[in-house]
Amino acid sequence: DGSYYNLGILYGQNLNEPEKAIAEFLKALEINPESSTALNNIGVTYQNNLENNEKALEYYFKAAKIDSLKPYPYQNIASIYNDQEKYEKSIEYYSKAIAIDSTVSHFYYNRATPYEALELYDKAEADYLKAIELDPDYEWSYINLGDLYGINLNEPEKAIAEFLKALEI
Repeated sequence: DGSYYNLGILYGQNLNEPEKAIAEFLKALEINPESSTALNNIGVTYQNNLENNEKALEYYFKAAKIDSLKPYPYQNIASIYNDQEKYEKSIEYYSKAIAIDSTVSHFYYNRATPYEALELYDKAEADYLKAIELDPDYEWSYINLGDLYGINLNEPEKAIAEFLKALEI
């Protein structure tokens, strides 16, 4: 199934041929029906290449059901819910991803967005700070934290400090 899987990645990410990518991932699933990675990548293809979030969710949930210890289907589910402005659900699924792997800075960075949308600014701040702790070289964590301070919390001095840190990267 590895070659089919790699062909799917190539078609989906490099050649922007999503139908061929899905066909290759499905071939991988014929060999290994329990491949949560292939299912997740079908979801990614539907979400990113075909802009079909409902179909993407279907595959992400299948992937999560097969292997509940992989965080990326949960992150992808959360991303769709965030885009749909279903912020509570988005937070729930980002939190599931974090519970599985608390070392991935982007899980915290991404969860901060729905916290901000719900005006849970202390939680958003904590997530941006955790993202910075885990990956101090990702400038967008500083930028978004600066926006949080400057726009939502009316703390312009803190905002400036974060923007200046982003400029140092």
